This record gives sequence, C-alpha cells and structure tokens, in this order.
Amino acid sequence: MKTIKELADELGVSKQAVHARVNKEPLKSALEALENGIQTSARGTVHLSDEGADLVRSAYAEKYAPTLMRPAVSSNDQLIIQTLTEQLKVKDAQIAELQNRLKESIEVVLLTQIQNTVTDAIKTAMHSQQNIIEAPEMPKIPEPPEAPPPKPTEIPEKYPPVSFDRSHQSITLPPYPAQ
Repeated sequence: MKTIKELADELGVSKQAVHARVNKEPLKSALEALENGIQTSARGTVHLSDEGADLVRSAYAEKYAPTLMRPAVSSNDQLIIQTLTEQLKVKDAQIAELQNRLKESIEVVLLTQIQNTVTDAIKTAMHSQQNIIEAPEMPKIPEPPEAPPPKPTEIPEKYPPVSFDRSHQSITLPPYPAQ
C-alpha cells in the first residue's frame, strides 16, 4: 500500500495532482472496482493498494509518455559524446600531472627556503667567529713606570743596627735599649 504523497513523490508530481487524478473518471471508477483499491484512514490519509498504485502510474504514463521519452541519439551525436568523453579523460590526466608538478615545485621551494635559512645561519656564525679570530689586537696596557728604589729609612739613633749573617742565615739583634 502507498499513500498519495508517496506515489506523488515517485511520479514527480504534487500530491494535489495525484489526488485530483484519482477523483476523476475513468480512474475513480477503476479504483473503486478493485478490492481495497483506495482506502481512507481515520486521519484522512488516502492509501492505494498496489494494483491501484499501478493504475495511477499507468494513467500518468499515458499522459506524460511523449515528454518522458528521450529522443534517440544519432550516431553523429554519439561520436561527439565519445570524443568529448575522451577529451575529458585527457584533460583529467593533464590536471593530475599539473597537480603533481605543483606539489613537487612547492616541495622544492620549501627545501630551498630551508637551505637558504641554514646557509644564512652558517654564514652568520662564521662571520661572528671570523670577527673573533680577526679582532684587532687590544692596545697593550703600559707597564707602570718603575718605581724609584725606596729611600733608606732613617733609623733613629736610639735603635742599634741589626746584623745579618748570611752563612748561618740568622739575625742578631742587639739588646733593646732601656727607656
């Protein structure tokens, strides 16, 4: 069983058109002659039996058959269709090839950019290292002038001289004067 809506969707027409067709003669009496050909539910939905749906389909086929039928394709048209189909296949292959080339080109560009970045980094590092190696000599800090030998400190008379014996490496101190 099919509803009017289901049949209308199948035929590609509105449900109002199918409903109007079902209520017109000779289809109306043909559907009523069938056992359970057309039934209405308590909600008002119209159902058609399989045989009733076939009758409606055939009624639409008779009316719309000339417009639904495709005209025969001439051999010239078939040749054109075949040629165009072959050309499309060739174009599809060309597009695929161009896409592959584009992908390869993009990869080459990316690799070149990476290589240039690395090369620049190496050059910068080498330049920095060369500047360190070839850095001009720093001016020498002049040595401070030699200090004049210290002036002998005058020892007050009250302190007796100290004697140093190098052979024994000893110092002899005189007695400390009393004050």
